[in-house]
Amino acid sequence: GQLVLSHDYEDSQDYFRDAKKHDPRALLPDMDNKPIYTKSIEEKMICFFLSSLGLDFRYEEQYEYPTADLTYKQYKPDFSIYYKDKEGNTKRIYLEHFAINRQNQVPKWFAQVEDDDDEVEKKEKWKVANNIYNAGIVWKRKLHEQKNTVLIETHSYDFHEENVLDVLKAELTRVGVPFNVMQPEELYSKVTTFNKRLQEMAFNMISSFVQLMKSNCKNIDHLIEEAKEKYDTRNTMIMSSIIKPFYNEYCSYLKQRGELDFSDIISLATDICESNNSYKKYKYILVDEFQDISFDRYKFLQSLRSDRLFTKLFCVGDDWQSIYRFTGSDMRLFTNFKDFFGCTEECKIETTYRFSEPTVSISSQFIQINPSQKAKEIRPFKKDAMTELSFASYNANNTLPELLCSILETIPTNKSVYIISRYNFDFENIISDNFVDKYISKSPERKLPINLIQERNRTPYLTIASQPERKCKFFSVHSSKGLEADYIILINCNSGIYGFPATIEDDPVLTYVLSEEDHFTYAEERRLFYVAITRAREHTYVLYDSKCASDFVMEVDGNKASGNPVCPRCKNGNLEVKREGTTRYGNKFQWYCCNNNVCDYNKTVFDNTKQEQL
Repeated sequence: GQLVLSHDYEDSQDYFRDAKKHDPRALLPDMDNKPIYTKSIEEKMICFFLSSLGLDFRYEEQYEYPTADLTYKQYKPDFSIYYKDKEGNTKRIYLEHFAINRQNQVPKWFAQVEDDDDEVEKKEKWKVANNIYNAGIVWKRKLHEQKNTVLIETHSYDFHEENVLDVLKAELTRVGVPFNVMQPEELYSKVTTFNKRLQEMAFNMISSFVQLMKSNCKNIDHLIEEAKEKYDTRNTMIMSSIIKPFYNEYCSYLKQRGELDFSDIISLATDICESNNSYKKYKYILVDEFQDISFDRYKFLQSLRSDRLFTKLFCVGDDWQSIYRFTGSDMRLFTNFKDFFGCTEECKIETTYRFSEPTVSISSQFIQINPSQKAKEIRPFKKDAMTELSFASYNANNTLPELLCSILETIPTNKSVYIISRYNFDFENIISDNFVDKYISKSPERKLPINLIQERNRTPYLTIASQPERKCKFFSVHSSKGLEADYIILINCNSGIYGFPATIEDDPVLTYVLSEEDHFTYAEERRLFYVAITRAREHTYVLYDSKCASDFVMEVDGNKASGNPVCPRCKNGNLEVKREGTTRYGNKFQWYCCNNNVCDYNKTVFDNTKQEQL
């Protein structure tokens, strides 16, 4: 994904929204083979750089000397790096990454402003935040000097100047820390071993790019030149160093085997029809699922139309359910139909026969946040019918399998149930031993009566002991399109690259092969979520991890299911009580922290009398 740099943002909500799109987990583990969950994308990149240099390190490990007093907590440097000196003795140095620019200023969003603050108040709060942060830098530097420990530094401006890795190498060399640059093949092997889904996701993104490029009749060299003209170094590198070699190898593979892919077949058929008028004899052409049409298929349609016979097109589709962008669908061909096909009469089908209120209103409002989607006023077939939409969170005390069981036990056994998720591997994760060990304690009191079955060449399903006769089939959202059930349970609506919305599906490089209509943030994922929440006749349950609710959950539900107030800083998490008690003066207090992994907002409320204080 695109690098989220701290100083590119002035508003905290914007920063945390974009930071949350990325998995906070580093690509490689620490020296103890434990996953690292960072607090910023810049720190996540530094983790990768340290790993690529073959260094042993830990993230936010306690400093070797006690520092806690009335002013400061126990010091935990960003990185503790371990190495052996020439005598074979283990040494420890420290790396701090400071979020400052060349003027020693912190980002504007560091100020914890309120919604009703004016510009003067915002500026004053930023000054306070800036002074506090810089005082902390001075304190850390003096501490290392006093304790005779070695500190090296990187800064946010190193990222902006695109030389952070060179700075890191120079700092390590300056203090005598040896490092060995890992070979690309070894690094790739380690990353894909530690993060097994990353390879699959990256391949899907590259494949989507190639498919979109071919179906939209674009040229890779022209796209690279376009990126260069925009001084877009990131995407120029991706297209020239990753996508182009992949595309060339793919074309060679097809040629060697004498094969064509679907885009090639469409293009060949178009050429044949355009060069032979005998094919232009149709009076009517009917097209279903027209929202998924691509530019190459548009050209094929036009090659079949006859001017002499005035061929008429009758096309049926729903742009709200256009979810096959990876096959090349181009929204312009639907939303701007008459610009491509000429004089047009449009008829809207605005009655739904599947679901009712309040899901009709909620889903319609959600999908039309994107102004590129056609405006419609959907109404249910039966005014007195109800289709509920509920949100529920799971955590360490009430895990996903436990939450699934508790919901299923409330659903009458004569009702059909589908379990839906963004990816097929969500089900694979559920049935894997790692998932069971992680979420289901082996102690008898937490043993769940849950059975997850994957039959050969059949749709996987789930059953529970109290309802053995009911098979709850599992579908990805894509495969659920066109299906319906009495009850739908949509699982794993979390943030991150494998979440819903999925970050990697909207990688910025794809903007070069997408139409302008699809540049809206998470345009395709939004349509996919709409499809997911409109499959049920009676009730849809949306399940998510309480620590990383997705943007869509927050937008539709505001995390109301948790009962906790929304964080005023990131607007993407909830405030939870982390500590409570009584001060030495007898005042009761509660210490609230945001449960969004990338947000550090916290606030102490005394006497706990007014929730609105938060």
